[in-house]
Amino acid sequence: MQYLIQLLISGLAIGAIYGLIAMGFAVIYKSTGLVNFAQGEMTMITAYIAWTISTTVSGNVFVVALGAILAAILLGLIIERFVMRPMLGEPVFATVMVTIGLAVILRSAINFIWDAYPHGLDIGMGHGIVHLGGIGVRTGQLAVIATLLLLLAAIWAFFRYSKVGVAMRAVAADDRTALLMGISATRVHALAWAASSVIAGIG
Repeated sequence: MQYLIQLLISGLAIGAIYGLIAMGFAVIYKSTGLVNFAQGEMTMITAYIAWTISTTVSGNVFVVALGAILAAILLGLIIERFVMRPMLGEPVFATVMVTIGLAVILRSAINFIWDAYPHGLDIGMGHGIVHLGGIGVRTGQLAVIATLLLLLAAIWAFFRYSKVGVAMRAVAADDRTALLMGISATRVHALAWAASSVIAGIG
């Protein structure tokens, strides 16, 4: 029975990582009404950047996390400015096809800059064991589940109560009406892509 519970906890932890990546999809869709098929590749690039920082600059968890998040913000802003912004006003199908092409380009860039082999990201944390009722759980598993729950609550509150969140929902619902109400669609899109990329990086 204990082994089954440990497997369930491991499954929840892995599911939490996928949940964080899915939240990136949700932020883009909630803010722009667009499904981003390049979200997985954006996550992968951020992971490779984190691995590069940990192996060449510093293995300190805070340095790696800060570097990866800053890189994710920059990646999201670059994609929004040079790839997605020219597609404003275009049919949704055309924009979705652009994200598919972007996914192919990013995947090829990863193979060109790094390689196609798996790498371990060891930042010296998350390996400890916590015993809960006689069941051993890794601290990393607890951390990723807690991170998912905190981000879920934060994003829900952001879209529900903040002015920026309401503006994002307005742009996704009807960008033309939102523009008439004084909401900058380009700023909303830039923030959405940056936030989505950061969430992917956290994942």
